[in-house]
Amino acid sequence: MLKPDAFVRVEAGDYEQVTFLEIDRATEHLPAIRRKLQTYAQAFAAGVEQAGGAAFPNVLFVVPDEPRQKAIEREIGRLPPPHSQLFTVFTTEQSLNHLKGGES
Repeated sequence: MLKPDAFVRVEAGDYEQVTFLEIDRATEHLPAIRRKLQTYAQAFAAGVEQAGGAAFPNVLFVVPDEPRQKAIEREIGRLPPPHSQLFTVFTTEQSLNHLKGGES
């Protein structure tokens, strides 16, 4: 069962960005993050979110700093494609720009 911290939908004209948001404060150990990634990968494989032709939302991890960003990116890199492509990891500073459709 997916339990993102937030579900974000940004719309502007024809543009729409749908995102599961995970706020990471570096308090969870990496095995817990690994389990969370696997839960999202299993949900993607099950196809429930894609019912009716919708795309599976991107999963954005917002982390406090670059070392944590790199640690979570390493965990994501251990997933096979296409599962590894579901996730993006940004620092807090990078995330707001991403959510509004700008460059990160």
